[in-house]
Amino acid sequence: MNRKVGIIIFLVFIGTLFSASNGYSALDYKHYKETGRVQGLEDRFFNKIQFLLKNKKELGLTPEQTAKINDLKTDIAKKLMRNDGQENVLKVDVGTGLWESPPNTPVIDELVDKMHELQQEDSKTLLNGFYKIHEILSAEQNKKYKNLWHKSKS
Repeated sequence: MNRKVGIIIFLVFIGTLFSASNGYSALDYKHYKETGRVQGLEDRFFNKIQFLLKNKKELGLTPEQTAKINDLKTDIAKKLMRNDGQENVLKVDVGTGLWESPPNTPVIDELVDKMHELQQEDSKTLLNGFYKIHEILSAEQNKKYKNLWHKSKS
């Protein structure tokens, strides 16, 4: 009985660890207040893409820029989905490994390390997406974007 309780506590701890990895900042307060959840890097990226495409006329985006932004959105979404699937498989493997008697700690640690590597890869993918957006837009369009964004948030 004590072993089952220990395993349940460990699984809750792992779940809390992964769910808290997005962090919290004061910039997220408005989003948190409206939705009850913290806006992560992925949310910010796709919100920016959506905002750019929604305001493409005001920003003066060319058809080539719009196509590049759409391609970037699709590529990043696919990569994040692939990694999410791999993370889910690893979580199942960790859960299965915890039920073994005795648990194979080195194997479980390795699986958790792989999950963290996938999460790091996701973060770097999203950051590179932000960098590519800045490369796609001209300096003038970036200024227009910032002004439109601030107007929409006030």
